Amino acid sequence: MPRIRLIAGPNGAGKTSLMKTLVSQKVPIGQYINPDDIAKHIDLAAALQQTATILNCTPPLTEDKADFADYFSVAVAQTIATGLRQDWLNYKLSLTYESVMSHESHLGFIDNAKAAGFEPYLYYICTSDPEIHKARVKQRVAALGHDVPESKIVERYHRSLKLLSAMTAKCKRAYFFDNSGQHQQHFAEVTPAGTLDIFEKQFNQANPTWFIENLLKVWPKERIRLASL
Repeated sequence: MPRIRLIAGPNGAGKTSLMKTLVSQKVPIGQYINPDDIAKHIDLAAALQQTATILNCTPPLTEDKADFADYFSVAVAQTIATGLRQDWLNYKLSLTYESVMSHESHLGFIDNAKAAGFEPYLYYICTSDPEIHKARVKQRVAALGHDVPESKIVERYHRSLKLLSAMTAKCKRAYFFDNSGQHQQHFAEVTPAGTLDIFEKQFNQANPTWFIENLLKVWPKERIRLASL
């Protein structure tokens, strides 16, 4: 049976680092798509500058409109990634994709995948404070990664967490990671039987308030238990 793995979490949560960890642990990734990787190769500003040079005219995109160029690149990358995911779904190829998961369309995509015979797995990573996400996006930009407006980071942080319980309920298994500190902490997971296992030592170390408020408090109490890794 093909599997679909969603690596989700707000901007700057550490999704790509988590992906690398899964690969190192020999998790079968299948086809893989990350819109950020695509966006790196879409440079609207450079394309317009080159066109202006050829035509010997003023480039229509000036520095004060550079944010639009970034937005355009990300939007095109998202469109390409969505198309690839759907193609892989149609061909019943196991796949893994990264997403902020701040839009309800991801719930529908997982529903469609299940209807097509896929087993969905969720890997969700987050931190306790949107300010941490802002700082990490700035670090990414300094390393020539793409930027995200701070208002969008905060907005998506809360929207993503609002969808967490609904997405978790749709998946065969779900794994939760806190990245508020220096290292990612795997502190809980949902089993195929629908039991939410809390790894007490790791949970206490992470103190994942985002998880407590958005999943632990709404999960059926009779299906929560303490466990150990």
